[in-house]
Amino acid sequence: MTKTQATTKTRATATKASTHITLGADNVWRSGKTVWTDAQVIAHGVTLHDAMGVMHSQAFDTRCELGHIFMQKKLQFQVENNTKSDKLFGQWWSQSDWAHIDRRQRYEYVTCATHKAKIKRAFTGEKLNDLSMGSIRLLLQEKAKPKAATPKAATPKADAPKASTEADAPKADAPTKLTEATLAKQVTQQLADSKLSLELFIEQLQVLAQA
Repeated sequence: MTKTQATTKTRATATKASTHITLGADNVWRSGKTVWTDAQVIAHGVTLHDAMGVMHSQAFDTRCELGHIFMQKKLQFQVENNTKSDKLFGQWWSQSDWAHIDRRQRYEYVTCATHKAKIKRAFTGEKLNDLSMGSIRLLLQEKAKPKAATPKAATPKADAPKASTEADAPKADAPTKLTEATLAKQVTQQLADSKLSLELFIEQLQVLAQA
């Protein structure tokens, strides 16, 4: 089954199973010729909301499984070809049956698989309202923010401070020239401090570069 056929079949199934309830000019809820009470409409809304939660949970588990498969396949490719080149792996990908899965989708799947336990804990602890990719991105961005430094307690002043001299004055550090190499070093250190994946960060840079 091609991608287009799968999408068409999914849409047809969703359309057939959906129930369209409208409020008429006479202030009566109807679905086709069936009349709904307010209580029935409210209960139906609760059912739809709960069903969305189940769908998001199932979709998240599916994304995690796909991401895990993609990471293992990439590792297998690297071992078999004795290379860590993302370009060569991308060329293989574009010729495979996965070619219709774009880089953004692949990145999302790998992100879910990499941070599955953290995302599940946040969702169970109600720090995450749902398991949509939008909510997951916000959660991981929040986790990546560095924590504010704790202010140091004030040091009590001595009774008779000695007069400072020019020689005692602290010398300002010479500013470090920003280059591609120094910036890469800073970003790598920040990723390590935040316990983030360098590989996923590089993939995200590549996605942005192609946007």
